[in-house]
Amino acid sequence: MARGTGVFNKDSLRSLRLARGLSAARLGALVGTSKSMILAYESGKHVPEAERARALADALGVSLPHLVPWFEGLTGTGDSPLQDLVAEIGISANDLRILLDGDDVGLRRAWVNEPVVTIRMLRRRSGLTVARAAEKTGIGLSTYRRIETEAMFPVRGRAGVLTRLAEVLHTSVPQVKRSVEYHPSAVRRQFEVSQILARLMEQYCGQGKVPAVQQDDPDLVQLAALIRQPLGPLSRIVEHELVRYQRLLKHKVRYTLESEFPEWPTDDEMVKRALNRVEGQIRQAPYRSAAHISKFLCDGLTSRQWRSFSMVMARLAMSERPEATGVSENQEPELWPALRGCTHEGRSLIREPSSPTHEPATGTGRFYFLTPSGFRYYEAARTTYEYLYPRIVTYRLPIRREPHWRRPIP
Repeated sequence: MARGTGVFNKDSLRSLRLARGLSAARLGALVGTSKSMILAYESGKHVPEAERARALADALGVSLPHLVPWFEGLTGTGDSPLQDLVAEIGISANDLRILLDGDDVGLRRAWVNEPVVTIRMLRRRSGLTVARAAEKTGIGLSTYRRIETEAMFPVRGRAGVLTRLAEVLHTSVPQVKRSVEYHPSAVRRQFEVSQILARLMEQYCGQGKVPAVQQDDPDLVQLAALIRQPLGPLSRIVEHELVRYQRLLKHKVRYTLESEFPEWPTDDEMVKRALNRVEGQIRQAPYRSAAHISKFLCDGLTSRQWRSFSMVMARLAMSERPEATGVSENQEPELWPALRGCTHEGRSLIREPSSPTHEPATGTGRFYFLTPSGFRYYEAARTTYEYLYPRIVTYRLPIRREPHWRRPIP
């Protein structure tokens, strides 16, 4: 089988050619090949490469999926790789959702036995070879191969690679992220991260003091090598997750005491429910922390970008309607390209003005507005960035009565 296309619908090629009144020789001339090769494609003796398949589709005036059924036959037996991993790594379907999505709601609407659309499938649908996709994305061939086979992005400039991949593969940035995060190699790696975090939680938490991870800790060194991150910033992010875990342990102690010595008899059932909830959160903490670290490192901002984001939030805090106040692209110019590729709760963080009812903004050039998800992302990530960049002052928007960005996503 030739490179690039894999599955090819030879019957569709012949029927489309005849329907358009083209001879095999004429179609071959249009795509730069011979009559005999066209007949070989139609008989199934040869399979066109990705570039040739796209040329055939263009010559016949149809989209590439008419000739390359890119989704069918590319998932092996048709079963979801995630469904197979549930039994392979010994994890429940619910814990797998948490491991992949953390506290977000996106994966809760899906089921683990749904087919996974991989980067390889998206590339084939676009009619590109591996070399051509790497060239158009602007990265090295070996780096691109790691994205497809191991779901590994380069350490630096990941957000930019995501955006370029989405453009090259004619899809959206969230789809590219899902394709990478749900790849079997990525899921196995994510599970290994959760197991390392579980060991660190057991080692450093529950001692009655603030966890302080040693940078020469073997588990931390293994974690850094696994996700290809420098030890310094990673240790601070891990410490933040350990502090959250230790807070859960304190809640468990509190609810345990309250259940043994209830202040009022009517409080007994309520305290037991709270204790069961906290115990469930403790059991799922390594999975949630692994998902949080993965997503944070994927969309993480540099120190200069986070300082710019904080300054923007400080300006918006002075406005009566922060959600309707625009910020010029010339103010904090490093921030907007980074936020353009980020999402939170499956939604974009920024938008451009679309209504004349917005308040006038100062500055020149285009204006950017934070979406409700943008405000929620800042509030959710603020404490993590405080651990990551302790020297940068962060600002918090004043609490108003039910501001729309604080309302839960329906």
